[in-house]
Amino acid sequence: MTIIFYTLFYTFSCFCFGVLILRIFRLQAWRTSSAQLSTSFLLGQGVLSSIWIFLGLSSLFKVSFIMTILVAAVAGGIFFISDVQNHIKNLLQHIKESPIAWKLLWLLTAVLIVLFGIKSIAAPPTGDAEAFYMVLPKIMASAERLMPQPNYYEFSQIGLFGEMHYAALMALSSQQAAKLFSWITALALAAILIALCDEAGIRHRGKIAALIMLFSSSTFTNYIFDGKVDVFGGALGLAAYLWALKAGEEQRPGAYALAGLFTGFAAISKFSNIPVVIPGVLLLMIWPHGSISKTWDQHPYRKLMAALMLFGFCAFLSMLPHFIKNYLLYGEPFAPFLFLKGVGNHWTDQVWFSPETAKYILKTYPFALVFGQYPMQGGNISALVLAFLPIGMFLGRNLPLPEYRRIFRITIAAFTGVVTWIIVRPAVISPRYILATLLLFIPMAATGIERLFLYTSRYRLLKGVTYGGLLFVLVCSIFQSNFLIRKFSDSLSGNIDHWKESGYCGMLSLVNEKTVPGDRVFLAGYYAQCLRPDLLQCMNGNEDASLYDMTLKDNYWERMYQRGFIYVLVQKASHAWILPYLSDATIPDGLDIIRIYDEPGYILYKMTLRNNSRLPMYTCRQGNTPAWEVVKFKN
Repeated sequence: MTIIFYTLFYTFSCFCFGVLILRIFRLQAWRTSSAQLSTSFLLGQGVLSSIWIFLGLSSLFKVSFIMTILVAAVAGGIFFISDVQNHIKNLLQHIKESPIAWKLLWLLTAVLIVLFGIKSIAAPPTGDAEAFYMVLPKIMASAERLMPQPNYYEFSQIGLFGEMHYAALMALSSQQAAKLFSWITALALAAILIALCDEAGIRHRGKIAALIMLFSSSTFTNYIFDGKVDVFGGALGLAAYLWALKAGEEQRPGAYALAGLFTGFAAISKFSNIPVVIPGVLLLMIWPHGSISKTWDQHPYRKLMAALMLFGFCAFLSMLPHFIKNYLLYGEPFAPFLFLKGVGNHWTDQVWFSPETAKYILKTYPFALVFGQYPMQGGNISALVLAFLPIGMFLGRNLPLPEYRRIFRITIAAFTGVVTWIIVRPAVISPRYILATLLLFIPMAATGIERLFLYTSRYRLLKGVTYGGLLFVLVCSIFQSNFLIRKFSDSLSGNIDHWKESGYCGMLSLVNEKTVPGDRVFLAGYYAQCLRPDLLQCMNGNEDASLYDMTLKDNYWERMYQRGFIYVLVQKASHAWILPYLSDATIPDGLDIIRIYDEPGYILYKMTLRNNSRLPMYTCRQGNTPAWEVVKFKN
């Protein structure tokens, strides 16, 4: 139960921190409970993530400092959250006012959400989380400092937002606590979506339909429990849209400031938000100015420019820790987009498919986002969105004018973002990359469902099919959750042996057993999440990249030994190409190469020296405890 305790305490600290900041700077412009709760939580997330970056860069990422800051946040913000109970009552009131049939949908949705929470604890990290997103935080938590992940040195130049929270929770508790926090962030994303529905005048039926669409979208649910950080980018992107909408209509400095902060956080947490979220945010802020001329002074454009400058300043402020991090670690503040000293791995260099495949994908938009099964696509948007979006556009015209204007602007902002993505990244089909923008289509689709039931006396068959479809999707999603209560119980008790089922943990656990602290393991592969912290810090990094050059076979093992490596682990699925070179490479006198394991998925070699007269050039030692680092060998 300590996992749940620490996660809830950390969540409450984020919320209190956000409430405190909103009170100090008087950034209060919300009208709904969901906007109040989610804005406070996500704002606290953003500020804490920046603090963790600075602590990590200063090698002060210690449990004592983390806990002190969290306790201070609770102490400072708890005096301003006396109305939280009323907010929760308001949220529950929506359910009470729904008809019995719709109460059933609310109940099943709640069951599905809880199951995803259980799975976030019970399921092991998979895919990219095993390679990077859960590994860098593990290194940071154990080393008490922020450093590039050795075998993902250049990739560590990305924005680190969710990873910072993972690291803090790993330092306080465990990896399961970190994954559970991703589920809580998913709840905040759902609350932001409900707040957007409130702005569009959507009531109880429409809100439950919106939640069903959200939690039946695999491009969202797949990343609640797998250990990646896409949910953070989606939640922050939606928050940026929400406050841009409010800023455009209310024209208050606080709303512009919040829109800027969330836009910056969204850009850092997921770089793909930059080309898709920013155009929609600007559109939502600028559009209403022409229809609210009565609030303009005699220099309206000056007022608009001042507002946009405030927005830009706050966006830059929230992105500043990323620039500082990259400058101190790499000397490249604007990586991976602009390199001042040399050539690097540009984010825009990604090409997933051939021009012919890209053209076919473009021809099949938007169906590719719903039904596509392309490699690396990573899930789809719910088919309910595509089915009811046209109905929402048709029936939404009967909404009151202010509400129709809002939902129309929201939908146009979503359309603008998708079109921008198609223009700048036509060969990349991955809905999770533009999650926040795609979710903006949900309010219009939810409007169609709600107004079908509330404001038309006809279409009984269509109503029955719609309700049956929502119920069917929920039931199928519940049965497809694939969770096991035993695994959940094991996770809460601290037994994570079942995480070995991820595929790579079995062999990595054997490496943990064979090695002693300070041993260097050359990992010819991508997945290292289950290695011991000291092995993770000592494994091959950027300075060892020359060891992938197999043209110098005559002295390959000698070079490996001189770099201080004792073990070589080859993951065959991705690096089997290196095996023939290892077999043909010349073995120097006095060095024995022993093949410890040779299994279908991996091979583990060990290098042993027959005498200790010849020492390697490098070794891995604890310099500033508890951090390990590769240094030149000293007798």
